[in-house]
Amino acid sequence: MEKLVSNTGSVDKYQLHSKDSFIASAEAQIKDMKYRCLNLVVAFKFSADASDVEKFESRALSLKCVRLFAKVQSNLYLASLCEPSFSGQNQFRQMCQVIKNFFDELMAYSPKAHQAAKKCCIGISALGHDSDTVASAVVHAIQATMSNTGDDGTQHLCFFSTTLQAQLKRERVLENYLQQVIRNSALRVTYQPIINARTWQIAGYEALCRFPSTEQLKADTREMIGIAEELDLVSEIDLMVYQKSFTDFVSQLREEGNFINVNLSPNTSENIGLLFDFVEFLATSVDLDMSQIVIDVNELKPNSKPFEFREVLPRLKDKGTRVALDDMGMGFDIAYYLESGCFDLLRISRSFFRNFSESGTHHQVVKLLIQLCHKYHIEVIAEGVETLEEAQLLAYLGVDYMQGYVFSHPLEMDELKRSLAEVHERIKLVTHCNYDEPACGDASGGADVMALAEKNLPHMDPGEPISLAYEYQRSLEAEVLPVINRGECVGLIDRPTLNLHLTPAMGTKLETSKEAAIWNKPVAGVMDVHFPRVEKSMPMSELIELVRSNRLSLPVVVVEEGRYKGVITQRQMIQQLTNMCGPN
Repeated sequence: MEKLVSNTGSVDKYQLHSKDSFIASAEAQIKDMKYRCLNLVVAFKFSADASDVEKFESRALSLKCVRLFAKVQSNLYLASLCEPSFSGQNQFRQMCQVIKNFFDELMAYSPKAHQAAKKCCIGISALGHDSDTVASAVVHAIQATMSNTGDDGTQHLCFFSTTLQAQLKRERVLENYLQQVIRNSALRVTYQPIINARTWQIAGYEALCRFPSTEQLKADTREMIGIAEELDLVSEIDLMVYQKSFTDFVSQLREEGNFINVNLSPNTSENIGLLFDFVEFLATSVDLDMSQIVIDVNELKPNSKPFEFREVLPRLKDKGTRVALDDMGMGFDIAYYLESGCFDLLRISRSFFRNFSESGTHHQVVKLLIQLCHKYHIEVIAEGVETLEEAQLLAYLGVDYMQGYVFSHPLEMDELKRSLAEVHERIKLVTHCNYDEPACGDASGGADVMALAEKNLPHMDPGEPISLAYEYQRSLEAEVLPVINRGECVGLIDRPTLNLHLTPAMGTKLETSKEAAIWNKPVAGVMDVHFPRVEKSMPMSELIELVRSNRLSLPVVVVEEGRYKGVITQRQMIQQLTNMCGPN
């Protein structure tokens, strides 16, 4: 029998407490907790003539999920429910799951006790939400039981917090809606093109589920999938998407070498190996080769059963199917999963690159992640790419595939077929070299200097260390790095400038402590602050003439009213002059 020691003395977990004893013991337990927890006080109020109340009392007292249990009156009981709370977890969903776990365990112990509990009024108070102390939580939970019970005598569950109660009602509406969608096979499937960042062709399509009419319910797909996982219905959704997307792909989109990308949630009680058997069956039924399927393994939730990927994924890969790790969702030990040999691709979400414009450090993080993946022969898909600049820079950093609104929103099949020409036009915008347009005619024909500028070079903050500049120039082969402060270019760092501050021994075993300290010096102390600037509106022909006549030296910073817009380097200028001298 588990003992819980507190300042109230030795407390028996399976003791039937009084109200005061319950409050004192619960306060002591919370005080002694060494980790973040969700704490609920639940009141159970039975009708005067309710049967099996004693059965409920004896069984509820023994449940593992119940930390403390109290009898307040002959028909009124209290339970303390507690569960570890993880960062980023939806607290309301966790509350619902804790209550569900209580009833599931009670049902396993005694169906009669479970039936009795279903007919009582249940009041819930959540510490940290509607109460700050256990004493106030007890009062709130008991008050919440005074909500009227339905005419059919069934359980009436009520949160003391009106906000949480409104969420509960909304949750029930969404649960019923979800079950109706699955029952009627009303799930929609949309497709988003995936672009090969080397060939700049459509390499495949990701199939994404969409729920009809969720706008009126104010619920997005992510929330609906979360509910499906809690109801253990997510595998049914996955299979519905597989069936429709495989059929659509074979009849409408299949070309040599391209693929259909589907998602799999490991947050299910279903046997994952059996789900893969269904994948093979559905693919075979429409004559789809398994090598044209990519399966994204989505994030594993903290309270889900372990996903033994080393056991099930090799069998799938043996059939030619590629497997993607979705946004490092398997946890933070990324190297463990990458070196396992079970994954062929890694998805990185927009959170990795949406701050490219704010700090040069973000470029380096993405570059190092890509290099790590390529070391293990794993390709990288960047999702959520929204701008031309992001697409160009991600390609520059070595991403293998990308998808996002810059190319196309997820579209249903008919609309996608009509939009493919537009997708190809969007790809051309991304791949359009900055110096190509004037090469098609006379350089003096009105093009401005922005057509030559490198707009997506990694840039640095003045306070960032020399070591970061060295890594950029070594791994990215950047000809020059702009140093940006509040939108203004305050300096440039090129390799010769950087080398003036380094020694041959730096980075080797012969490096001294004095030399090691140089790596941490800010780039503000080594950057070149004397460099030419030109307005972005300057005609390209004028810039070329200034360079040819040695009145302007490269690199040149392009600005607009003082704000940094890009850099024109020797490489761009040589390419431009070569194009101009070539055949028209």
